[in-house]
Amino acid sequence: MVDLGSGAGLEVLRAAQAVGPYGQAVGVDMTAEMVVLARRNAAALGVANARFVVAELESLPLPEGFADVVLSNCVVNLVPDKAQAFREAHRVLRPGGRLVVSDVVADRPLSPELREDPRAWSACVAGAVSLREYFRLLAEAGFQAAEVLEESRADCGDPWRVSLRSVTLRARKPLG
Repeated sequence: MVDLGSGAGLEVLRAAQAVGPYGQAVGVDMTAEMVVLARRNAAALGVANARFVVAELESLPLPEGFADVVLSNCVVNLVPDKAQAFREAHRVLRPGGRLVVSDVVADRPLSPELREDPRAWSACVAGAVSLREYFRLLAEAGFQAAEVLEESRADCGDPWRVSLRSVTLRARKPLG
């Protein structure tokens, strides 16, 4: 299992328990400070089958076909090159593997001013794309059977007055 944007590693540590002693859970985060914290958390809990690496999601330091599952929790919206991040997720999945992503999507296109606002980026607003765009990016990366598992409103209100939705998506890498 690979967690994209693993932060302090909590999902990775839970996944390490689920995959058992012969499996492996890997967290990828672009900030060295979060990877250090995640490694400390794993050591404190004695979790030996969790590993954490510093990398950007557009360039994963993992071999092709490495994982059965790739997860991400509200991080893809922060990635500048979402298409490349999805290509990388597809590359590291084994055939038949699945991608499960929770993220924020926009109901309508965001203004160029909003997309350049650092406060909107830090609030996970500026990088949101439409659900249609999300599905297009997944399909172009090679994923199939993309579907929405859960969805809820996530309106931001002031100062942006943007209508967003929180969605959990699943897609599969084809078997052949």
